[in-house]
Amino acid sequence: MDREYFTPAEVASRLKVTRQAVYKWIDQGKLEAVRIEKAIRIPRDSLEKLIRPIKPSEDARGEGK
Repeated sequence: MDREYFTPAEVASRLKVTRQAVYKWIDQGKLEAVRIEKAIRIPRDSLEKLIRPIKPSEDARGEGK
């Protein structure tokens, strides 16, 4: 079990967003999460998939030109 996991609060803090935004991404399927008993954890690799550079053909909102 070498995967590193983060709490929604840790993800929110790292990305400077609200915990509600993190839960929304989980609900939308944009961010993979696992449940351990009552706790929700986000694997590091799932977080890394969410974070991606903006392509030159995209604006900051993720829309093409």
